[in-house]
Amino acid sequence: MKKLKARLDAFSDAVIAIILTIMVLDLTPVLRDNLNDYLLLSKEIGVYIISFAFVANMWYQHATLFNEIDDMSYRIMLVDFCF
Repeated sequence: MKKLKARLDAFSDAVIAIILTIMVLDLTPVLRDNLNDYLLLSKEIGVYIISFAFVANMWYQHATLFNEIDDMSYRIMLVDFCF
């Protein structure tokens, strides 16, 4: 079960990395050089930073909790997949 724990931890890290990558792809580039577009971009970046901090905190909590688990069970695996 140690091997399963390591693989599940790596899988969870990969899923969270993909989520963070998809979030940054949603930022729209500024096509025209005017103040309105830059203000809109700064608003999107602010929302991205807050969302990134939220997902990063969830990843940290998951990694901390997962580090405390000694014995892996199928119930923990199922709960992790739901996460």
